Amino acid sequence: MRTAFIGMVGLLGMMGCAPAPGTTYSVVIDPAFSAEDIALAQQATQAWVVATDGVLNMWNVSVGTCTAANGNRNVAETCIHRVSDMQALALGAEPGFVGFTIWSEDSADVYMPSMADAGLSPAQLEETLQHELGHSFHLLHEAEKTALMYPSMQPQIQTISCGDLAQFYAIRGIQWLGNAGCPGGGTYTIDSER
Repeated sequence: MRTAFIGMVGLLGMMGCAPAPGTTYSVVIDPAFSAEDIALAQQATQAWVVATDGVLNMWNVSVGTCTAANGNRNVAETCIHRVSDMQALALGAEPGFVGFTIWSEDSADVYMPSMADAGLSPAQLEETLQHELGHSFHLLHEAEKTALMYPSMQPQIQTISCGDLAQFYAIRGIQWLGNAGCPGGGTYTIDSER
């Protein structure tokens, strides 16, 4: 979770005994967001596809309603919901949240304010969306301040780092030796405090 803090609430106990998360996802964006917010959510989704060299497959990115309520959805569906501060607090967000994610199995619910509600610039909203999507793909917070998955927003906009990608591949059991942006691969350290 980012608050000027980005957060994740998840069922972490599943990481050790559940099958590795998949690489194919559907993302459904709440139509209550503005057209600009929706475009930024689509860009954030595409950023992950590009960063993973297409290993992450978004077979459906749409605007609409998730397929069912209360977590009874298709596996690998990420729903991005627009919420107010009051709604977010009722769902378990910390005061000052900018976004947070609740995941189960390979599905997730991302809760975000609109850009206008949060007072974020377009770049800050896209960064927060990329961070929360990272949680929906089962990534945890990292200790490195330059990582997108660092728990707090930094003065400079963060992008998907080599460490973020290393974590993405590692939790899926995929050997990754790097790419053009990360020729030696990457390393990461989980931030165990957040």
